[in-house]
Amino acid sequence: AWLADHQIFGVTVLPGSALLELCLEATRHLGGLRLDDLTLLAPLVLETDGANSAPSARLLQLYLHPTREGYELKLRSRGEGEQEQAWILHATASLISAHSQPPSAQIVWPPHGAE
Repeated sequence: AWLADHQIFGVTVLPGSALLELCLEATRHLGGLRLDDLTLLAPLVLETDGANSAPSARLLQLYLHPTREGYELKLRSRGEGEQEQAWILHATASLISAHSQPPSAQIVWPPHGAE
């Protein structure tokens, strides 16, 4: 029932906070990391099968690629049984060491010279 509250123009989407939770779970699973940056790129649409108001099944892929600073994360999905369809990229994130200095501590806001 809570998904009914997450509709845009009548289309049900997974809330961005759920995508954030998936990324945070990856940091917990890997250990010693924190989420440095999260970019939401496309909504994860939860389509219904027509005869039923429940969303159709979707496959999620959480891809982690090691980088010098930690990991690059990509969150993708496609409908179950749609092997010929391309994965839809919903979010990217950077996971870095939990012991590194947060960049927000170095940012001056508003920037010098801003009006």
